[in-house]
Amino acid sequence: MLLAQVKPKVVSWRRAVWPERKRVLGVYEFVMVLVSVIMGFGITTILDGAISALRADTPWRPGLIHSLWVGALFLFTIHLWLLRWRVSGRAEWTQAEVLAFLYVPVVLFALAKMAFPAKSREVDLTTYLLDNRRVFFGLWIMLYLGLAFGPTVFYEGGAVYADEPFDPRLVLTVTPVLALLAWSTNRKLHLVFAVFWLFLGFVAFARDAGFTG
Repeated sequence: MLLAQVKPKVVSWRRAVWPERKRVLGVYEFVMVLVSVIMGFGITTILDGAISALRADTPWRPGLIHSLWVGALFLFTIHLWLLRWRVSGRAEWTQAEVLAFLYVPVVLFALAKMAFPAKSREVDLTTYLLDNRRVFFGLWIMLYLGLAFGPTVFYEGGAVYADEPFDPRLVLTVTPVLALLAWSTNRKLHLVFAVFWLFLGFVAFARDAGFTG
């Protein structure tokens, strides 16, 4: 009889899905939605191109130099996306800071689009890369300049900038190398620096991930 008088507590589906305590979306989360969409498109473009290059029905012919640069670009994209967490505690943002925050993802997406030709075009991918080297490596220069001078231009002090590990001195060192690659068609030169850039990406990722102590 006592059990029959106990009425079960009914929880509506609205309350189950939306908790009583409301959480306001912060500016960082709001901006990161757009950042993640742009960088996600870039990662999707890289993966789609890399997998398509391996298919027998695709008229592309994979090349070592192209594969190394695509690998470096993929690693840099993941790395720079993870570094954006460094500014998660920033409560106030100006429009200039938001634009600076979006600059690197936009350039990375442009690099991903430039890394692969139209799927209907029969071409060796390394040959395609060298034919478009001025635009491709020009975008890499734009990326590094954004990483170097973004803190100085848009952030007070620069210490809270997402890409803080990219020292401007390093950027000013590698920029002439990228300019040389944009000018030269020497495949041996491109192979050497493609290996170097992929290695540089691994070292930077391992350092910031804590793998190297």
